[in-house]
Amino acid sequence: MHHEEESTFFDFELDPNLVEHANKFIIFSSDNDRQEMIDSIQYLTDTLPNIEVVSFHDYGHFIQRTLKDNKLPELLDAILA
Repeated sequence: MHHEEESTFFDFELDPNLVEHANKFIIFSSDNDRQEMIDSIQYLTDTLPNIEVVSFHDYGHFIQRTLKDNKLPELLDAILA
């Protein structure tokens, strides 16, 4: 069951100028995440052309049970950059 389909949480239009309101907009993506996430990232990159996508291999959904360990140093690096 997909909770997103039962809710109006995603019932909004995305402002195409959203990226201009931040210093940087980065999305972390994994090649083995759920298809819904991959589709959402595609939608975001189509709608927000200046978005940066950082892709990873086999990181799952970036939660503890799908990451190889309990660390994500790439996130800290992106925040500090």
